[in-house]
Amino acid sequence: MRLILRMAVVLAAMLLPAVASAGYTLAPEPTWVRVDQAPDPGSVPPGADDTRYLLVVDQVNLTGRRPAWYRRVSYVVGAERGLAGAGRFSINYQPDYQSVALHAVQVWRDGVVHERRDAVQVQELRREDDLESGILDGLHTLDVTIPDLKVGDRIEYTYSIEGTNPVFGDAWYDYYTATYSDPVGLRRVRAIHPADTPLYWKVTRDAFEVDSGALGADARFVDISARDVPRTRAEEGEPSGYDSFGRIELGTADAWSDIVAWALPLYPAGFTDRAVADALVRELRLDDADKLAVMQRAIAFVQGQIRYTALDMGENSHAPYRPETTIARRFGDCKDKTQLLIALLHEAGIRAEPVLVNTGAGARIAERLPSAYAFDHVVARALVDGKTYWIDATRNRETGPLASRSPLPFGLGLPVCADCRQLVQIPYPMPAEPEVVVGERIDLQDRPDGYSADFVVVTDYRGARGRNLRNSFADEGDAEFGRRYLAYMRGYYDGIDSKGDPSIESLEAENAYRTRERYELGWKTDEGSVFGIILFQLLDYLPKLDDGARKAPVAIGGPRLASHSVRTSYDKGWTIESEHHEVSNDYFSFRRDVSVEDGMLVIDAQWRRTADEVAAADVADVARDLEKVRDLLQYNVDLGGAAFPPGMFAPKAWLWPLLALSLVPILLVAAWLLRERNAMAGMLFMPRRTMARLLASPPPSERMWLLIVVAAVMEAIFTRVPPFTDKGLGMAAGVALGAGGMLALRTVIYTAIFGWALRALRVRADFDPLLASTAWAWGPPTVLFIALSLVAVGGDVSLLRDGEPAMEAVFRTVAAGLLVVVGSIWALVAMANAHAVAAGTSRGRVVGAWGIMLLAALLIVGSIALLARP
Repeated sequence: MRLILRMAVVLAAMLLPAVASAGYTLAPEPTWVRVDQAPDPGSVPPGADDTRYLLVVDQVNLTGRRPAWYRRVSYVVGAERGLAGAGRFSINYQPDYQSVALHAVQVWRDGVVHERRDAVQVQELRREDDLESGILDGLHTLDVTIPDLKVGDRIEYTYSIEGTNPVFGDAWYDYYTATYSDPVGLRRVRAIHPADTPLYWKVTRDAFEVDSGALGADARFVDISARDVPRTRAEEGEPSGYDSFGRIELGTADAWSDIVAWALPLYPAGFTDRAVADALVRELRLDDADKLAVMQRAIAFVQGQIRYTALDMGENSHAPYRPETTIARRFGDCKDKTQLLIALLHEAGIRAEPVLVNTGAGARIAERLPSAYAFDHVVARALVDGKTYWIDATRNRETGPLASRSPLPFGLGLPVCADCRQLVQIPYPMPAEPEVVVGERIDLQDRPDGYSADFVVVTDYRGARGRNLRNSFADEGDAEFGRRYLAYMRGYYDGIDSKGDPSIESLEAENAYRTRERYELGWKTDEGSVFGIILFQLLDYLPKLDDGARKAPVAIGGPRLASHSVRTSYDKGWTIESEHHEVSNDYFSFRRDVSVEDGMLVIDAQWRRTADEVAAADVADVARDLEKVRDLLQYNVDLGGAAFPPGMFAPKAWLWPLLALSLVPILLVAAWLLRERNAMAGMLFMPRRTMARLLASPPPSERMWLLIVVAAVMEAIFTRVPPFTDKGLGMAAGVALGAGGMLALRTVIYTAIFGWALRALRVRADFDPLLASTAWAWGPPTVLFIALSLVAVGGDVSLLRDGEPAMEAVFRTVAAGLLVVVGSIWALVAMANAHAVAAGTSRGRVVGAWGIMLLAALLIVGSIALLARP
């Protein structure tokens, strides 16, 4: 018996490798093809390996007994490195219903054509690329090797394939690649079809021209072509359903309802063998009045007891096997398992139908020509008590309430039912709870020679992530998982060590699991006292986008909702003010909160992804938002105050302050040179003489009021607007104008009170000259130095909000504050001199009047405080 088994294994192994093929014939060129003159090789740019592709032509004839597909490819070998690839080509076909004819394999050398069709080596292969995934499709490959090639040869081969999958009946669909990664001199797709059978087409690249017309009385043609087709380069990060090379689609279906009409007979509703059906009704209690419970049992049976194996040969590439066959085999693919589930639900009186979907293209199937090839997967839609449920029968067994199970991420689907006509939206709501929740505890301590940190990381995974984690733990074991987790953590904390293998436990919710990890880290004082609290889990989910221009969208993955919180203790305690930051756009939102609670530094962050891809036009903006998020995913604390956090001395930290401080001497020198001719410049350097001149020949009052308003608005921008910068430009502008008006009014009130204080010192001065001295003395220094302060912060007044600024902004805020202080002192000096001239008194009496005003203010504040005491 063992000998027989060994012989069977050897025989199977002999059948799978390449063998001399009888899967093709040699035949002359078909008479129905259009023959194009190949472009001159010099007119076609070289591609990879210096090979020049002159033409790639596909032609189809639907008027014969069987559909026939013809291909012609012509290229020139330009370098030795291209000989290996140029000397082979492959032909894929299904021997169950297709036949291959090899027409020509020609080599053009020194102006002479050599026919090599009889000399080629042909091997027939059955490789089954998806065998490890449990999929057998029966596809065969003819691997053709051309002998005797040299650099400079032009190779041209033609072949045709007759036959199409009988599952499509009289319908026909096909699609072709429009462009390639190499330039092509001529790309053509031509189809001939019966005149009474309309043929529909779609091209997703603009450079192609379409021609159509009659071929006699009984046939028509559609010709789609482009010359001098440039190469196409797929961009990094393209979504799986995005085709940067473009597609040429042809088919006999006019609408999605045509695909429904084709698929409907393939999915009969129930069993034909009543004995099998009755046995399953008893086993699964399908006659139970609780329809939800029935559906849960049916789903669990199909997902758990029917294993996934696909025998997708012949018609069964698209047609499911009968439910009785699937039950007998106890295996099936998505079609078979869905059809079995629908049959079980039909026995329970539950309406259900198959829904065709595409696992890669998702909602992009709406952009395609209606075709059976638009789909690669089948799920089920069921209706119970007026509520719709979507089920993927190929998932691992799901438990828990149906409403709480993971939604199907396919975007659009085509239901197959008598009254179904078009694609429908498959609900994909945002998870009610985060799919990943990280709760981290860090205990920091001083040591005699440095610092130490103890980590405890607890992570909850839900849904598909929970299932995958459980399976990985079961397959790899705690120790291997621990090595992988430690390597991951060392990517963020150099020198960190594990304090034991991670553990996993099941939570009450369906497919929810919790891992627990422990680590320790120590470092010496001379390595620095700054410790970075890193929200590593969220950082791991951020897509990496290039902010350069691109044509294709970018896929973004990871969980749609995740959170990471860190509670950190330190034996010296914390003196940190609370912070709140948000970054959001049409594709994601992120928030981070920092606070100190019960002596613990708490950092809490949440990531919410609202799209699966970023449009090409928005990639640069989203990339900049992601950089803001990355900056917020590390929070540095200085345990000793000796080291400067990273980024403090980066160029963007000191470039603006340096520019502002460099402008100070330039502007002051300019003002000095203009002091005799310009009143504002004169008030900066000789306020007494300038004020006397202004009072002797006063300028129009409009200039004075304009100066008051401009200075007041600039002061408001610096002092009142920062808390409102996150409310939008309109709100900030409104605050600037409103607060500026109040500050302008403050100038008038100050002048009136100052005049009263002067009278207390027996100095009588008119209001108008005093107001002029206030405006002309306060305005110029205020305008100049606040303008310089705004330069120092780079125009970003949000840095001036209350709270501890990021270290990279410290230089900017300090420089801005220093300039404001200098401007205030300068304004006081100018006002003392200007007031003395306007009041006809000494500067000492002006200062004395200010003292009286200050004393009065203190008395008023003190009286209010006393009255307010309980």
